[in-house]
Amino acid sequence: MEKTYELLNAGASTDFVAGKLKALTIRQSTLRDRQAAKEAEQQEFNARDSRFYSSREDIKNLVRQLQQSASDEIYRLRAQIASRLKVLVETLLIAPQGALPKMKRTIDELQKIIEDKPDEVLEYMRRLAAHPEQSRRYFAIGFRDAAVRVVFPAYDDPLKFDHQVLAGSLPMSDEEQELGRISFIDELSPEN
Repeated sequence: MEKTYELLNAGASTDFVAGKLKALTIRQSTLRDRQAAKEAEQQEFNARDSRFYSSREDIKNLVRQLQQSASDEIYRLRAQIASRLKVLVETLLIAPQGALPKMKRTIDELQKIIEDKPDEVLEYMRRLAAHPEQSRRYFAIGFRDAAVRVVFPAYDDPLKFDHQVLAGSLPMSDEEQELGRISFIDELSPEN
């Protein structure tokens, strides 16, 4: 804007200078609006992030209370846990029949595409679908902090697991954050 005033002092046409000034004022207003929107977005993100971590701790405390409480408080505690979980969980996938139904649909679609021609991929998928592990039940949870957990419950006791897979980000120091995000994938068995 100061350059616009310099043009005016240098003897430039007032219509030209007024047009430039108006354009710069509109641009300034637009940038301020964008900045305000981005600041609001950042505040919402920070609030959600804060709710995420406080909800994690709240859930641990609520589960402890649930395990020790009298029967008249159980409904209230379960409702509180459900409310806190909604803040933590982004995605939930439940596969009571495992990956087999999805794999069978994929095989059927591939069969329609290739018709009666022999295909190595199709044969491999059929052999894979015949494996009992494909019908193994599981559930996967995608958390808001980008961590993922896939749990394969034990056949004889659904409250225990045979194994689970964890993937996500590790807590990092400021120096590590400058180097980039550190991720992990880990498979746990019940002994861990």
